[in-house]
Amino acid sequence: MKLLKLFIRREPSQLRPWLFKPWSERAAPMRMDTVCYYDSACQRQAAVYPWFASSKPNRRSTKTMHNCFLYELVWGADLTFDSDDALKAHQLAQPSLPHEVRMHRVIDSHGQSALLVLA
Repeated sequence: MKLLKLFIRREPSQLRPWLFKPWSERAAPMRMDTVCYYDSACQRQAAVYPWFASSKPNRRSTKTMHNCFLYELVWGADLTFDSDDALKAHQLAQPSLPHEVRMHRVIDSHGQSALLVLA
């Protein structure tokens, strides 16, 4: 059986500093999220696994379940930037939440965590 493919790479974290103020002050400034794409040009984003997620795929992973389908993972090189200005431009280009929206971290009985958006 031929599997569908997801193209995956590590990118600088998309979480804004104001989103997790206590975490960002203690954490290293450079965190890498794992991002999945439907195309090899990395234009159509499928999923983002934040740096703190324990269930994210790693370099040893060859398959993953996404939206009830099994996908083959094709790993690409990590996204890196030559300067801090290029990194800041990338982070500003990512979608952000309005300032009146608050985030709340919730944990279920199995220990899985998620971010709940509160308007």
